[in-house]
Amino acid sequence: MIIITYSETNAETIEQSLGKAEYSYYFIYKKYLPAMEQLGQLIAVRDPLTEVDRIYHEHPDEDCIFLSFSPPHRTVLNLQCPTVCVFAWEFSTIPQEHWHDKPEFNWAQVLQDIGNALTISQFAADVVNKAVPEGLNLVVIPAAVDTVDGTKLKPKKQSANIEVKATLYESRAYDLAADMVNDEVKGIRDPLQMTPWDGEPIHLAFTESNLDTIELLIGFYSAEDWGTWSRTAAPWIMLPHTVTGAVIVELELVAYGTNVDREIEVQLGEESATITPSGMPATYSLEFNPGKPVDLLKFTNLDLTHAPGARDHRSLGIGMKSLSLRRPENYKEATGNFLVAGAKRIAGFLSNALNRQPQLEGNLLDLSGIVYTTVMNPQDGRKNWEDMVTAFCWAFRDEENATLVLKMTHNNLATFLGKLLLLYSQMSPFKCRVVAVHGFLTEEQYSALIDATHYVVNSSHCEGQCLPLMEFMGQGIPAIAPDHTAMADYINHDNAFVIDSSLYPTFWPFDDHRKAMRTMCYRIDWNSMKDAYLQSFAVAMHEPQRYEAMRLASIDAIERTAGQTVVYDTMKKFIARTATRASNEAGSATTS
Repeated sequence: MIIITYSETNAETIEQSLGKAEYSYYFIYKKYLPAMEQLGQLIAVRDPLTEVDRIYHEHPDEDCIFLSFSPPHRTVLNLQCPTVCVFAWEFSTIPQEHWHDKPEFNWAQVLQDIGNALTISQFAADVVNKAVPEGLNLVVIPAAVDTVDGTKLKPKKQSANIEVKATLYESRAYDLAADMVNDEVKGIRDPLQMTPWDGEPIHLAFTESNLDTIELLIGFYSAEDWGTWSRTAAPWIMLPHTVTGAVIVELELVAYGTNVDREIEVQLGEESATITPSGMPATYSLEFNPGKPVDLLKFTNLDLTHAPGARDHRSLGIGMKSLSLRRPENYKEATGNFLVAGAKRIAGFLSNALNRQPQLEGNLLDLSGIVYTTVMNPQDGRKNWEDMVTAFCWAFRDEENATLVLKMTHNNLATFLGKLLLLYSQMSPFKCRVVAVHGFLTEEQYSALIDATHYVVNSSHCEGQCLPLMEFMGQGIPAIAPDHTAMADYINHDNAFVIDSSLYPTFWPFDDHRKAMRTMCYRIDWNSMKDAYLQSFAVAMHEPQRYEAMRLASIDAIERTAGQTVVYDTMKKFIARTATRASNEAGSATTS
């Protein structure tokens, strides 16, 4: 048996692809590997359109199947090699129509054309069967998850230190207030990991349609169709690149209330300038020349006093429409200065190498008390992580012994940092601790995080499977999660504190322009989640027998639904059936 496989993301690109479209299919692919390797010879391809049929014809005497780890609209059609579309799905319907002249968006038709499909959950299979009731060779095979022997579970500790090559953004490190989000932390703030600016002009429009841009804002209200209002006395903007040398910053903004004709200070690194904005939108041009890389543009001296008689009672300061960066005319890096600076850097490196003291690589994630962990892509709106954070901070506002770890799986911290710091500010004061971990964890570090965790948390509107949730549960970590969509296969009251949820209408994720309401997902009951935190904490602290029973039930649920043996046996039967079906169809075509 020849098993050809394709995943848009692979081992070489996964670190750069975290959070991007279809990246999670690579993790599903990896989970299937042990079973696939036992069933046949694996051949991974980069370009299915040109490679799959060539390999198929090179092995005429062997059964050959192509497993495409891609959603239907991204799966190559009309191949001679029997193709299986491997996909996850989490909405109440699949598309049975197309739009924007893209017939591939009609999943029902595409799946009928392919003829074979492998999906990850029973929920997805039920949805597909409603749309394609006949003729589809469909199977449910969850991505395999390793489980620990329940008889060898070790008692949970309430302290752990994990060395991670990642950046930590934790609530206790910031000076928080309801009207202030300070970028300075106790100690040294880690750089924002932005790439250096190449000097090409940059224009950022802060309107609601520019999602990537508005994520750079900290201390601002939600964007509107014209721009966004500041909400704190000292808002700031994360620059998309680190900036060094002469730069002209152009700000298109308007002042509100008592900030009209008020001197506002604008800081870029250690340099500052002032503007006196009027009550009408205008562009203000400022020149800076930072000698070392800077990544923040900060505003101070804003007045949050409500304007007399104003209908809008928000704490408005300035309205930001856009920000532009450009070099001055005739700007050149002085070659002599560049060489001198380079010589100084080399001399500094040699000096540091001779006198360097042993240091930890990365940061130390120090965990204590009852630890709750989630692993998710913060840019994925389905994850609903804001409810997770606010419910946690409210439930444990007077409890120092509770920690929430947010392992962010997106390569751009701008996708979460602004929102997270704003939530820290809005929820303050609170005694519990929230830590966002941004960076790629090794398998050893990920395993250590699981070992340090008491509960794994999910607050999603819908899930195709949620591998991180299953991985933690397979290692004996009970959950706080809803039991809808794919999670219905393994979440129950024996292994989780189940969060209430209810249906609401939405649009398919790749219909983001039209946004036609054609499907449904689930709204989380925030109060139910807050109560689940409190109940779980009491169990971990005071009911050890119930907690251990939940740990064993977590392992059992994952083993029954997605254990390695279950996945292997189901895949073996499906591949044999698919190969037989393909042979019969080929034979029928030949005789006819």
